Amino acid sequence: MAAWQFDVAAVFEYGDQTLPPLLRRRAQTILAESFEPPRQMTKSWWVYGPEAGNRIDLFVDDDGTCELSARIDARSDADSFLNCWLILMLELNCSLYAPELDWSFPADIVSLKEALQSSAAWRYALTYR
Repeated sequence: MAAWQFDVAAVFEYGDQTLPPLLRRRAQTILAESFEPPRQMTKSWWVYGPEAGNRIDLFVDDDGTCELSARIDARSDADSFLNCWLILMLELNCSLYAPELDWSFPADIVSLKEALQSSAAWRYALTYR
């Protein structure tokens, strides 16, 4: 992960980062409506958005469940991307988890921006603006 990247994962009920197949299909439908077609990185990994920028990663397990995360480019004006990510989280009834900070938080713009602004990626981006 680059110094300017901040990762945040979708969290389903009870802190589980694995989403059931029905939510995976819903996520794929919403992502298809909001982004260009994804790039398939491996058999089970799709990326929505540019590799070096704001993007959403979808990892699908053999049983049809998935993990969903956003990689935020702290150097960019990411407001529209953050809004798309939060709409997706609300549609899926998910909260968020930032592994770097070990923070769990609700899927709202204030909490997400607070986490982003607490990250090493944010500090890095501030030094290069």
